[in-house]
Amino acid sequence: GGHEDVVHLVKKKVRNGRKSNQYQDRILKYLLTPAQVNAINKYANKINKSNSAVGKENNTTQQRLPNAAIKDEMEMVEYKARLAIHNLFHYNAIVGMTEQMPQSMNMIRHALGDKFQDDGRRAAFDEFFEFYSPSETPSSPEHNLNLRDDRDEYGEDDVDPEDESLSTDEPKGFVRNSSAERGVSTSLVMGELRKDEDFMRLFTEYVKFEQMIVDFGWDMHLKQFEEYEKAVKPRKLSSPVRKRERFGR
Repeated sequence: GGHEDVVHLVKKKVRNGRKSNQYQDRILKYLLTPAQVNAINKYANKINKSNSAVGKENNTTQQRLPNAAIKDEMEMVEYKARLAIHNLFHYNAIVGMTEQMPQSMNMIRHALGDKFQDDGRRAAFDEFFEFYSPSETPSSPEHNLNLRDDRDEYGEDDVDPEDESLSTDEPKGFVRNSSAERGVSTSLVMGELRKDEDFMRLFTEYVKFEQMIVDFGWDMHLKQFEEYEKAVKPRKLSSPVRKRERFGR
């Protein structure tokens, strides 16, 4: 049991996915619009049918449409990832990062504040954000997606007690998410995975398009936080520093 089971499941999922030429794209579920998803699905179905017809005509399943804009799974996932990045910019999204939760919540609070001016609504608004924004002390995130976050679905003990960059000033009544895999942290799982260099090359390939989105999201978040500080502070403060540790290291 314990983290060994999680490591086994991660390796199995990644290896099976790459055998089918698949890439991790869970993040795309909430970064594409319904209209975009429908259009992409229709296009993908059309390409699949056309490729199938060409394959039968030439008695081979390897033949592809020579002028198809998107020919395979990798190109499709990359296209969706770039579309998601476009959406973040085009729709003026406020980008919050879980590793920077206090700062993220304070930016959202600042953006929405003018919409809640009457006394009753304003009190509830302030109470909500004060509960979830206990500190403005910048943390130092390790910006790796899904399986790397130190506070995640694998257990409530995911925070490194020796990491002084993480604020421990949590409001009364604050309870971390718990899971069946108590005590199995993401950092512990990733530490085990990194021991297998061959697997990590496969893993880095599997998550590369989500990593591309996360990298862009971090850039947006840091720029937005810098502008937020300029707007609410009389003097410029240093914005949070991100460690550029990536999966493969």
